[in-house]
Amino acid sequence: MEWVDALAEWVLFPLLILYGFTSWAKDNQKKTKSDDPFPIDPSQNGDESLKESDKEKSQSH
Repeated sequence: MEWVDALAEWVLFPLLILYGFTSWAKDNQKKTKSDDPFPIDPSQNGDESLKESDKEKSQSH
């Protein structure tokens, strides 16, 4: 009964792993802003010209 072993190794086990991963992904799909490991803060931008243009825009309003 080698065909049962081959079926288990090449079809059933990969499908089981795929099912487990997809069900885990569905349960953990909510991502909040605080979960971002590398947040981008626009106030800490290194380009001074962008900061100056933002100040001019805020003063004109």
